[in-house]
Amino acid sequence: MLIKILLLFSLLPILLLSTPLQTRTQALMGTFVHISLEEQHNRQISQSFNLIRHIEHSLSSYDSEALVYRLNHTHQVPYDAYLAEAIEKSKQYYQDTQGYFDITIGSISKELYHFGEENSTIPSEEALKHAKLGIDAIEVNTTTIHTKEDVLILPLTSNLNRKGIIIGNKDIASGSLKKESVVIVPKITAIDASLLSSHHLLATLKAESFNKVTQELCAELECNS
Repeated sequence: MLIKILLLFSLLPILLLSTPLQTRTQALMGTFVHISLEEQHNRQISQSFNLIRHIEHSLSSYDSEALVYRLNHTHQVPYDAYLAEAIEKSKQYYQDTQGYFDITIGSISKELYHFGEENSTIPSEEALKHAKLGIDAIEVNTTTIHTKEDVLILPLTSNLNRKGIIIGNKDIASGSLKKESVVIVPKITAIDASLLSSHHLLATLKAESFNKVTQELCAELECNS
């Protein structure tokens, strides 16, 4: 029986070579993809290209319509099975390699070194030290895939004579303020949202109040809101 199996495998290349194959090529995933099958399987070739195209749409960080690109720029995309699987496996590899495999390395490779661009740079040690890496900031649920954005921590004071923006409990979406009105001083500090998991937040602003605060602060600080 073993001899018959070995003989069959030894004859398989000859049988394949004797069968006319149809080869089709498409530019996908930054390279050329070639698929060769017998002519009667032309439909399967088309299905294979469509599958690769779907995966590329899920995982490309260069195509502005792709999910990873949109996730990087808008911080939230609809749930996608291929992207969700890639993220979950990446988190497992991150654990298995004690953090050496990290898909959030783009904050270093793209934002600091500018790999793949005409003018690449060598960042300072200080910039590398403060580069944001946080695979745990990527969250997947049954409807969306999203990343935690940076959070603005706004210094508060009850001295209404101070220059700033007055807010009160009517501006609060959750939590509460110790005073009915407080002043937000036009001075901000940005920290990664993942650092807040072990801290108690005072309150969360309503969306319209947050937008107002952001616009007024950026006007004061001459930043881009």
